[in-house]
Amino acid sequence: MEKTNIYVLKLQGGKYYVGKSSDVIGRFQQHMNGQGSSWTKKYKPMSLVESRDGVSPLMEDMITKEYMVKYGIENVRGGAYVTEELDEVQEYNLQKELWAASDCCTECGRKGHWAKTCRATTDVNGNSLCSWECENCSKEFDDEKECEAHERMCGRRVNTIQPGNKCYSCGKYGHYASSCYSRKYDYTSDSDDYDSD
Repeated sequence: MEKTNIYVLKLQGGKYYVGKSSDVIGRFQQHMNGQGSSWTKKYKPMSLVESRDGVSPLMEDMITKEYMVKYGIENVRGGAYVTEELDEVQEYNLQKELWAASDCCTECGRKGHWAKTCRATTDVNGNSLCSWECENCSKEFDDEKECEAHERMCGRRVNTIQPGNKCYSCGKYGHYASSCYSRKYDYTSDSDDYDSD
């Protein structure tokens, strides 16, 4: 693997960008002129914070993560993490990795215990660690009360239809009279029943 140079830019709004280039000063000028990454177009570069010359290209991700630990995932982009918005799975896995590297619980991000003994209901950022699922439709909620309210409104009942059983109202298979929406009743049995509108 060929050696490269890794650089870190300080941007407006407390943001940082980590990149690699064989010409750090030239690349810095491109970022300054709006010809860099989408992150440096959104947050204008203020200064070149550091440059590490002749290092492995893998250092780009490592330095990006070091800055994320120090300044927050939402404030740093670089390496494999260059999109303005990280997807949920990527951010989740990255957060766990950074907590583990800092000897924190990988569930809540706090020190003093490990994931298997974690009893926290929120992580260090205030995000809920618990989720609730509607018993009717399986939709997930972060808040227990929201889930309970949804369950009362959802109310979708699942009926088990036995083979050979049919609706007494319309005579069709696949539902019972209690959930029949047919307006026309067609009784075809031997009884004295009739069609009605």
